[in-house]
Amino acid sequence: MKKLFVILLALALCFCGGADEVKPPVDDDTEQGDDNNGGGDENPDPDPDPDPDPDPDPDPHSGAVVLRGSATGDAYAAMRLLGFEPESPDEDHTPSVPHITQVYDADLQKYVFAFLLHVTPDTDKGEESDRQRNEIKTWDRSPANMTGTVGETHEYKWFMRLDAGFVPTPEFSHLHQIKPIKQKDTGGDENPIITLTARRSGSNNIMQLIYRADGGGNEYLVNNVALSDFQGHWVSFTERVEYKADAHYTFKAVRVSDGKVLINYDNIDPVSGVKSKTLCFWRASMGLGRPKWGLYRRTLSQTTGQPLAGQRDETVRFADFSIEESGQ
Repeated sequence: MKKLFVILLALALCFCGGADEVKPPVDDDTEQGDDNNGGGDENPDPDPDPDPDPDPDPDPHSGAVVLRGSATGDAYAAMRLLGFEPESPDEDHTPSVPHITQVYDADLQKYVFAFLLHVTPDTDKGEESDRQRNEIKTWDRSPANMTGTVGETHEYKWFMRLDAGFVPTPEFSHLHQIKPIKQKDTGGDENPIITLTARRSGSNNIMQLIYRADGGGNEYLVNNVALSDFQGHWVSFTERVEYKADAHYTFKAVRVSDGKVLINYDNIDPVSGVKSKTLCFWRASMGLGRPKWGLYRRTLSQTTGQPLAGQRDETVRFADFSIEESGQ
């Protein structure tokens, strides 16, 4: 009797048109198809990254502070956000004129910083003198990893482009410096330890890398490099500073367009390890060491007080300032 009942039930199900097919249970996440035929793709595309990296060119050096140009327009805000401080002659004009702007550079194909100096009326931080400046720096209000303390090593990187017609002065046209910040209420030498400067020497325009010992005069680590190798070209700079009384120091400048090495200084021979020159990067009066970049130039003759010949408004472009600190 039981077997007969089972057979009859099976026949009834076969001929019944209202019964639905029974489906196995599925994970809800696999039932997300929304195409026109009502079913999901067999191999659906993965969901887009909900938080894509906003920086398509991340800095490869972990821990580095990097200031890059952007299309935001406000160069000063971008600088101060990271801890850089501008020293620009904006207020020498009425109305005020921004002297550091962000512009798109066709060669690098990205936004960069343009530093502008006018022959007149730009001054040196509001003071009428024989010189003028438009620079950025780190200072005692910057984050600790942007200024050097005794025993630390800092690596600085940046790109710079002088205009093809850039005119240096016979006095100085400083483009980069490593300077001490003195301890409060102390004397001591406030002159830069390192200076990269363009200069007119006789009939030649040259680039110089200058060292100044505590209380000493200028010593030329690199001299008489043809300025024409820099003019109209982007150049990549890498500088490594040990903030010590007996320091290891390296400075390298490479032209971007063809890879030509324009400056390659190391006070320790990389092969023999022999030190060619003792360099002091920590003076007794120092509280901090810090970098500066921009254009700082003398425009009046130191002897006659008259304007130096040939001066013109200049714009120097910079890109990708990088500061990376390593431990003691």
